[in-house]
Amino acid sequence: IASCSADCTICMWDCVTGNMALGPLEGHADWIACVEYSPDGKTLLGGSYDMTMPLWDSFTGKLVVGPLRRHNASVRALSYSLDGARFVSGAEDGTIRVWNAS
Repeated sequence: IASCSADCTICMWDCVTGNMALGPLEGHADWIACVEYSPDGKTLLGGSYDMTMPLWDSFTGKLVVGPLRRHNASVRALSYSLDGARFVSGAEDGTIRVWNAS
């Protein structure tokens, strides 16, 4: 499970033990509003009030891409397509953007 926080970090948790498995992942400059795993579970995307979306390796915590930025307001929603080829981001500026995940 991944959690996001107002302290600008993302943590990944072990569902069995309840212990932190990885993190905190840092890289946002403002509150993190949403996180989304890719369908294969290999990457984790974060959306923030800082208008960015870094993409992390969910096994190592290393930054893979980004941070991506194309919104003019807080990123508040993220969702991958079922095949993992694309994801969408929604922001407080009223825009929704479609991204190629590769």
